[in-house]
Amino acid sequence: MNVSDMMEMMERDEALHQDLVPWIDTRRVGKHLMKYLNAPLVQEMFYREGKCAVINARYEQKKKLLEHYLAEGNTMGYIFAHERPYRLNAFTELLARRSISDAHYWQTVSAIWTDSENIWQNHSQWRRLWQSTRGEKHEAMDERERAAYKALPEYVTVYRGISNSRQRRQGGLAWTMYRPKAEWFSLRYGFKTIPDVLEGRVSKDNIHAILFGRNEQEAVCRRVVLINKLPK
Repeated sequence: MNVSDMMEMMERDEALHQDLVPWIDTRRVGKHLMKYLNAPLVQEMFYREGKCAVINARYEQKKKLLEHYLAEGNTMGYIFAHERPYRLNAFTELLARRSISDAHYWQTVSAIWTDSENIWQNHSQWRRLWQSTRGEKHEAMDERERAAYKALPEYVTVYRGISNSRQRRQGGLAWTMYRPKAEWFSLRYGFKTIPDVLEGRVSKDNIHAILFGRNEQEAVCRRVVLINKLPK
């Protein structure tokens, strides 16, 4: 498609596809309420009512892509064709529809986890996935991560940066073995100037995986025993 065709589509009068209408939401920008589209296959922050040809074309293209990925058994392609907030749900729905090998299960769980930015919103779902009794759990890690996991002591000190009161619960899955990274997480939104960091100890057997994909020395853990307790 050339530039003139794209410009024509952008200005063409066309209603939003009926599948996408339920996914329209509003957000406040200054004193104004702005509409935006937050659908599983298409997101558009600058949604213009009645000028939806480009959005509709993207949606139809994504639907065809999903059909293609399903037909060829491309699990990763199917999941990552969804917008980021919906990839975890796409995976759980796919698990209910078709058989996935143990190795592929853990590779996919790890890939979605590393890509996610809303772990806390799906805590129960993530906990169920990580606590699966499927075999080959080492496939959640790459070769370097598996070597590092193998070298861990029986008990490991881990840290969790707290940026708001919601994150104070001990049951969080995401921890780091590098305290400065936990401090960074605590301060990254600018809500505070002094970091709040939970420090805990966890047995190696209760570490689902260690992941280096985001340069966080991340440890996905259960049953972390707190060493320190932050003031409320």
